[in-house]
Amino acid sequence: MPTQTINLNNTTPAAAAGALNVEWQADPPSLNPATVRNVSACVPAATSAQLGVVQPDGVTVLVSGVGEISIPAATAAKLGLVQPDGATVLISPAGEISIPAATAAKLGLVQPDGATVLVSGAGVISVPAATAGALGVVKPDGSSITVSSGGVISATGSGGGGGGVVPVDAPPSSTTFPPAVSGMIQVNWASRISSFGAGGTGPVTMALTAGAVGVNISALVTTLPPPPYSVRLNASSYLVSSGGILRCMLILRNSASGEMVSIDVNPASSGAVSVIKWNSATSWNSSYTPLAAVFDQNPNALCLKVADDGTNRTWYISPDKGQTFVEALQTPNTDFLVPDQYGFGMDTENSGVYGNMTVYGLTVGTS
Repeated sequence: MPTQTINLNNTTPAAAAGALNVEWQADPPSLNPATVRNVSACVPAATSAQLGVVQPDGVTVLVSGVGEISIPAATAAKLGLVQPDGATVLISPAGEISIPAATAAKLGLVQPDGATVLVSGAGVISVPAATAGALGVVKPDGSSITVSSGGVISATGSGGGGGGVVPVDAPPSSTTFPPAVSGMIQVNWASRISSFGAGGTGPVTMALTAGAVGVNISALVTTLPPPPYSVRLNASSYLVSSGGILRCMLILRNSASGEMVSIDVNPASSGAVSVIKWNSATSWNSSYTPLAAVFDQNPNALCLKVADDGTNRTWYISPDKGQTFVEALQTPNTDFLVPDQYGFGMDTENSGVYGNMTVYGLTVGTS
């Protein structure tokens, strides 16, 4: 009877595409012809380079009772399948997944710059603490700067003030005086002012004579810079004769129309604060009502401020000689007039009385 030798080979002939050659194994050889040698086939375990069998781990890969394999969806707590959203995670027609670079409008990959954002050799990203010379993260001290549970940072005011009190720069020193009177523009001046100091090297003192009944403001003004700006007046006032109203004012003025807006604290009315619109130095227009605030300190010691941030014009008073300011009124910065001059002035408002005003500081800046 003819015989044929069969060679059980692991690799030849090669399995068809998509199929896998099995691996053959047999019992050790024996010289005893009666010994039966067993031969079996096994399927190799899969590797990254070849097909093979795998054992589902029961967590990331599952197998059902009928042998069906599945992969669950990923969660924040475990690995699994994800579906690219087409925006922050992309997938190509060939099945390649990619994440685009981040922009100001969308999430994406970022590359730490090595200065404000760092990345370690293990891939851990961190932001260094801020210093005087470099940007970074800061920790609120819980006292002067606080942070809420919602992440909102706020700064507390100085001096124990109440609502509306905000910290400001230190008040002008006693040697910061207004410009010399000769460098300022006189408005309705000669008929009312009986004497004044020269300014520039010392305080300006204005003595206002009794005037006729009616609006009669005397003022000194100079050129106002464009916004943003902040103008502050430190002064004192003294009503020489009783029974009248003396207004010592911080003024914004339009040089072309003569219109003015002013803030003053009236010592004859329990320190009531007024912000008033004037058609001119001799014509009242209207008052912002109600009165903006009540000055609860000595109204004869004035510290007034007006600031324009490019959008709003805000008037302030200070109860403590300029350490803190309380907002009295805020309007759009084009309300009633667009000023190009600032200064100070006096009026005895319909009373025919007279008084004095001493200006210790008139400063303009950006805060």
